[in-house]
Order: sequence, then structure tokens, then C-alpha cells
Amino acid sequence: MDRESLFSNGSIVAHSGTGTQENLKKLNPKAPNFGGLSAVDTRLRNPRVTQWNIGIETGLAHSLFFKMFYVGTKGDHLFVTRQINPSLIEPATSQTDELARLSLFQGIVRTSTGSHLSRSNRIDPRFDGVGLVETSASSIYHGLQLQIQKRWSSRSAVQAAYTWSKSIDNISDALGVMLYDSSVPQTPFDIRSNRAVSAFDVPHRLVFYRVLELPLARNATGLPKVLFHGWSFNGIVQMGLFKCNPGFPARSTLELGEALRI
Repeated sequence: MDRESLFSNGSIVAHSGTGTQENLKKLNPKAPNFGGLSAVDTRLRNPRVTQWNIGIETGLAHSLFFKMFYVGTKGDHLFVTRQINPSLIEPATSQTDELARLSLFQGIVRTSTGSHLSRSNRIDPRFDGVGLVETSASSIYHGLQLQIQKRWSSRSAVQAAYTWSKSIDNISDALGVMLYDSSVPQTPFDIRSNRAVSAFDVPHRLVFYRVLELPLARNATGLPKVLFHGWSFNGIVQMGLFKCNPGFPARSTLELGEALRI
């Protein structure tokens, strides 16, 4: 349904800006369906992040240093878009049951969106999907960070850093732009059941870093020293997905099944 047909039939007002007052006058309160809505909770709270860490740093030998840290981060009042007007259906109890009722599920998907002539099959059939932006999500992160560094001078060093971590949340992407996640919880009326490993979780991360000063114009003076002394090569090699890493979490979607049970 395009905007022109909706307004010509007086079934929805969803446009803001020039002409909004005129559009409001065309609203037909007896229309069977008003389309989808996006709403913002008036009780939004500022997201909060709490961080803590503890660690040790020691010298193993001349110019050889070792660091070990535990890092924790907790996020509260994070943004999430919750679908508060889902379709209703009894979820399948097994794969056999799902296949037996496949045509029923497909029909519910087709009728989950209404039109200016028909209602939807949702909790409130006057509307299609109603997304509510609120700050009810949370997250937690724990990480062990190990680092070893060898220095030859103030400008020459190599370093290796390893992180073993886990990130858990009940929504990873409030805007729905990530490949393996959705901004809408699977169970809209129980966001706690959406708690799982974050879509961006990388449990193992290994980084190698080097900086090598070039031995140029060390004893020079004047302009040659200004132009050529102090140059160095820097390099970073990062591995976030190697054999011991299970990879990025994959999201499985169950259309109108267990995800919509209320």
C-alpha cells in the first residue's frame, strides 16, 4: 500500500511535515486497518555502562614485560525495538507438527498485514506491526587480556596480545543493521528469554604489533636530521577468527511460532 492510496481512502495518517494537518482531517476512524506504527516510549532512560578491571604488570627480563588483566563491562537501559502487536498462533511442538501445519503458518504470515479494506490477524487488528522503542535491554562482558612486549629502544618494539572473552545481551543491535541479529526480540513480552551470546561476540582475539625504527641520520644534524631521522615501520596483524574460535553466532528465526507465544 503506498502513501497516496492510504490517504485517498482515509485509512492512515503516517506522514509528518507539510500538509500533516490536512491529512489528519482525512482520517477515517471507521477504517478497518491503520497500517504499521513506530512509537517511542515516553519513559526512556539514558543508557548506562559500568566498567571494572583488575590486573598485574611485571618485568620478566630486561626490556621484556608481561601484563594480565580481567575486564568487565555491564550495560543497562540499552535501546531495543519491541513488537507489541504480534500475530497469534500456537507454536509447533515438533518438526512433524510444523510441516503438517505449514500451510496454516504461511496463511498467518500473509494475513499479518492488513489493508484499507481488511484487518490484520494481530492482537489489535486495526494495526499491523507496532514497534515500540524503549530502554529495557542489557548486556554483560567478561574478558581476560594477556599481553607480552619486548622493547629494544623507545621506538622499536614487538608486542603480542590475546583476549579471551564473552559478550552476552538480550539485544545486540537496536537499529537492525547487523547481519546476524534483529532489533526485535523473538519473544516480545519476555525480553529476558532473548538473552544469548551477542551477535558481535568474538571469544578469541590475537593481535601482533611491531614498530621498528629505521637507522637513518642518527648522527646527522640540521636539515638532514629533520628530514630523515625518526622514521619507523609499524605493523598490526589481527586474528579474530581462527581454529579455536567457534565463529560468529548465527540467528535462527522461527516465523510466528514460539517467538510469538504470549
